[in-house]
Amino acid sequence: MVEIVDLPQEACVISDMDAVQLKKLRKDLGFNQEQMAKALGLSGKHYISMLESGKYEFSPSVAKCMEYIRVLLELGHKINL
Repeated sequence: MVEIVDLPQEACVISDMDAVQLKKLRKDLGFNQEQMAKALGLSGKHYISMLESGKYEFSPSVAKCMEYIRVLLELGHKINL
């Protein structure tokens, strides 16, 4: 049985995520850009679009949260927004 977990943003870990990895992670989750922004605690899809296009650089906190989400997925968890 797969456990569904809420995303505790304070539990994020260090990461070197980039634009390609963000888009892949988002698609693996089945999220649109707005849903991904919500999962990362961001204000809207515009920021995700700019990250995925390489126009914005990743802040350490966004990269950490992305890595945390990726690890949860690898462990078989589902993300509950």
